[in-house]
Amino acid sequence: MYRASRHDIIFTIGFICLLGLILFCGFQLQTIWLMVLYLQLWVFWKIYQDRRYLKQTVHLITSLRYAKCEYPLPITPNQIANKLIHEFNLIYAALDREKINANRAQAGIENQVWHRTQDLNRQLKQVSRTASVDDLSGLSNRKYLNLKSHELFDKAVESGTDLCMIMIDVDHFKETNDQWGHQAGDKVIAFIGELLRASTRSSDLCARFGGDEFILVLPDCSAKQGLSLADRIRRMFAREVELYIKDHCRQTICETDILPRLSIGLASLLRDHPLTIEQLKQMADSALYKAKGNGKNRIAVYG
Repeated sequence: MYRASRHDIIFTIGFICLLGLILFCGFQLQTIWLMVLYLQLWVFWKIYQDRRYLKQTVHLITSLRYAKCEYPLPITPNQIANKLIHEFNLIYAALDREKINANRAQAGIENQVWHRTQDLNRQLKQVSRTASVDDLSGLSNRKYLNLKSHELFDKAVESGTDLCMIMIDVDHFKETNDQWGHQAGDKVIAFIGELLRASTRSSDLCARFGGDEFILVLPDCSAKQGLSLADRIRRMFAREVELYIKDHCRQTICETDILPRLSIGLASLLRDHPLTIEQLKQMADSALYKAKGNGKNRIAVYG
């Protein structure tokens, strides 16, 4: 609501008096010019007032900018408090949105890191498996055998438990390749790998020693238990290998064909008392040659 200032009231009273003078004296030239002059003075005064108010407004804004308010603000304390609360709420809401966005970004990064870690672990396991597993048989390779067998031997010596080593050689393996091709020989190696994995425990070490030779390292296994396992493997191989060659190699087997068989040598830690894993391996190898020399397709124990 507009409120007239003291100067506006004075000018209004003067204007009314001048107008009454004009009406009383008539519209003479002098009174008309006096009326015009009065109106000009009033206009100039309003312009001067507006200019002064403008300067005060600029000064007020400058003072507020530098926290030096010299004029009373045209709002009540409650309005100031409400305004501050509103501004703080806006700031808090903005910070909350930034926090939510930051949490989402962090969750996204953590999710990417987790998936990348899983991929790296799978790749690492694949590389480790490739470095330690024989491709053809699926068993451990010779390099891994040398590392792991030393560990199992030392552990058995420290704990005073038995450790059995079984060495296996495929009889007539050359004849198998000559009769049905190298593909049949590869299938026989793969079948032996499946047979050994199915016949042993997860704690046992099954490895392809090279060519058609295989080694089993059986912790906490006596010579008697190893002999029973070796005989079961030999009999199962003799019973299943013919069907395996027919099914996987699409070959017809005649009565005159020579089928592969297994010769097995065996030695153990508590029975034969080797000082090193290499000596135990030599004992099992010696027993293997003994089995092959006695007619093949049989098992021999060291000593």
